Amino acid sequence: MGIRLRCQKGIPPSLRGRAWQYLSGSKVKLEQNIGKFDELDLLPGDPKWLDVIERDLHRQFPFHEMFVSRGGHG
Repeated sequence: MGIRLRCQKGIPPSLRGRAWQYLSGSKVKLEQNIGKFDELDLLPGDPKWLDVIERDLHRQFPFHEMFVSRGGHG
């Protein structure tokens, strides 16, 4: 059974994060650019995109514990 068919059948929630990293190629990029993620994570975000993300979080994750309160953990 191929990867595509397995993905269509559903990836268990416990494996989705890891599967996404491998299937998208982000794991390789992360390994090729050690420290870059942390460097970028410390930079302030573009206000235009922060506003778009903030509005979308409530629609996409209305009950997710990380995004329930504004300025919360998520």
